[in-house]
Order: sequence, then C-alpha cells, then structure tokens
Amino acid sequence: MTEHEHLLAWAYYLGASVLFYVVFWYVSRNWWRELKQLLRALLAAILFTPWYTLGDQGYMSPAWLSSVADLLLAREGGFMRAGFPLLIAICAALALSSALAFWQWFSRKSA
Repeated sequence: MTEHEHLLAWAYYLGASVLFYVVFWYVSRNWWRELKQLLRALLAAILFTPWYTLGDQGYMSPAWLSSVADLLLAREGGFMRAGFPLLIAICAALALSSALAFWQWFSRKSA
C-alpha cells in the first residue's frame, strides 16, 4: 500500500466515522443526559483512536481495527498490541464522561 492509498483510506474512514458519529449524536439526543454523554464519549474513543498497523511501519490505522486483525490473524503481540491503547482511550473517555456527569449533578444540587 502506498502512502497515497493509505491517506485515501484514512480519509474514507474518517468521513464515514464522522457521519456515523453525527447520526448517533442525533439518534441519542432524547436519551438520558448521563447515558448519552457516556455512550458518545465511548463511541468517540473507539472510532477515533489510532494505532500502528504493523510495528515496523509508520502507518497507523484505527485501534479497534488493528486489534481485531491481530486477534484474527494471530499476529505478534496479539489483541493487546493495539487493544491496550484502545482500552486506555476507553477508560479515559469513561472517566471524563463520569466526571462531567458528577460535576453537572453537583451543580444542579447546589442551585
């Protein structure tokens, strides 16, 4: 895969991911505030976290895709090669979403 093809693939992926995220944002607009914030943060972490496709190349791909490919193809490092950074991003998104929900809850209680 050439660098041009790689960038073109990223452009397609990012376009589709942004479209999917906007549709999810619209669908979840009437859900409970805490639930929709949590799920939106989780989806953003899953869709937009990149990681190296192969260890010896500089190409990056979505971390969830690299994790699944490593798991199915039994590559070196297995699922956790790209899965660990993805789990860190998911935990960070959950922590930020929870902190925002607690902050909003406390500000409503004090008002």
